[in-house]
Order: sequence, then C-alpha cells, then structure tokens
Amino acid sequence: MLATHTPMLNSDSFLVLVGPLLQLPLLIILFRGGHYRRFPFFCLYTAYSMIMSGLHVWAMAHAALFFVLYWITEAILSLLELLALHEAFKPSLQAFYEVYRWIRLAPPAIVTLILGTALYRAAYHPVGRGPLVRLAAGAYAFEVGVRALEIAIFVLTLKLARKEHHPIGSPHPFGVVVGFGIAATGTLLADLIGFNLGFRFGHGFEIVFRYLPSAVYVGAVITWLIAFTSKEPPHVPLSREEVERRRREQERVIGSLRKESPRKRGFFRLSGI
Repeated sequence: MLATHTPMLNSDSFLVLVGPLLQLPLLIILFRGGHYRRFPFFCLYTAYSMIMSGLHVWAMAHAALFFVLYWITEAILSLLELLALHEAFKPSLQAFYEVYRWIRLAPPAIVTLILGTALYRAAYHPVGRGPLVRLAAGAYAFEVGVRALEIAIFVLTLKLARKEHHPIGSPHPFGVVVGFGIAATGTLLADLIGFNLGFRFGHGFEIVFRYLPSAVYVGAVITWLIAFTSKEPPHVPLSREEVERRRREQERVIGSLRKESPRKRGFFRLSGI
C-alpha cells in the first residue's frame, strides 16, 4: 500500500498484525529445527518482517514518521526476499548452469535491471509532492520488480517440482518459494485493483486494495508453517549402481542439450516447461 494514504488504525491494525503474530511460531520452528543453517536469509527475513510490522503499527499515528519508516523498511524487506528466494532456489539453478554457463549472469542481471528501474523511477517519476516522494517512488518500483520476479520463480517452481528427484520438490524450499509467490501475486493484484479500478469504481475497490495484501500474507505464513512442520523424506544412500545410472543419464541429457542451439527448446526441456 502506498504510504501516501492515511495510515491504518484500530481494526485495520489487527489484520496487519495477524501475519507477524503467526511468524513468531514459525521463527521458533525454524530455530528449533536447525533450519537457520540451511535458510539463514529466510530466518533473517522472518525475524525482520515480524519486528518491522510491529514498528509500522506503532508509527501509524505519526504520518511523517510512518512514511519514512514504511518505504525504507519495505526496500530492505524486498532485498531480504530476494536473498531468501535465491538460497531456496539455488540448487535448482545448478542444472541450468551445467548446460549454459551464461545463465550464471542472469540472476545479477535481473537484480540490476530491477534496481536500475527503481532508481530511474525515483529520479524521473516521483509520486506526489514532498521531500521524500523520490524515496517512495524508487522503493515502490523496486518492490514491484521483486514481486514480478517472485511470481516468475513461483510459476517455474510449480513446473520443476513435477520432475522426479528435483531439489525444488522438497517441502522446505518448495514452501519458501510458494509462500513468496502467494504473497507477491496478492500484492500485485491489489495494486492492479487499487490503481486501475479503485479510482474508477470507488470505495469498494479501495477496501480490496487495503486488505488483500495482509490477507494473502497470512496465507503465505501459513504455507511456511505447513512446509517447516512437514518432515522432508529421509536421505537414503543410493546404491553404486543407481548413482552410476543417474550420472550417465545426466551426462546424456547435458550432452544432447549442448549440441542444440540455445534458440531451440533445450533450455525448456531441461526446465520441464
């Protein structure tokens, strides 16, 4: 939600706090289960999000303070989301790196594009008037770019998870990506409704614009709770014959894909699309 709107109070604050309140047991589960070793950025994101949500509610009675605090913390939160997504999706990227080394340049290039767009919007398309409107425009553009990337990774994850033995199919990384995908989809949908339909059809759509992000974020936290209370299948050492069979199969697939032009469907066959 744009911070230029009147800060939410009273009953609105309760819905904003539901997600962070659910994040407290999630954080306990993450640390008790030792998941902070495998997902350190996701644990940091969870703790930071929970604390900042409380600060947002406290600052709602002070419009100027809320404006600054909201956009600065949202920019940091978007950055932590990128880092948490990368650590969950990184094992899945290894297969792509084996076939096309240039794909290693894709993640930093995408992040640079998102950041460059945010800086451009801050410099040339500030929203409203005031000393901090450039901050709001840049932070909002950065947030939208991150949300779009989260949705793209979410869709790709749903495809890859259908492949047998694919690392993203494990409950924990799959749950991390799906939770971010749910939250991103709901937030962008709220923006679409608020900016395109709210001005045209009035207060009814403004309510959706205000409450939908908080509601879908609750769904995202519930998804993470389900994922991290689920046990991943125990690691069963593979026999020497199975290891050799998988190695030969991987070499065969990679070899055939390298012979094809990057313009052909090699990349998409590997991704399962």
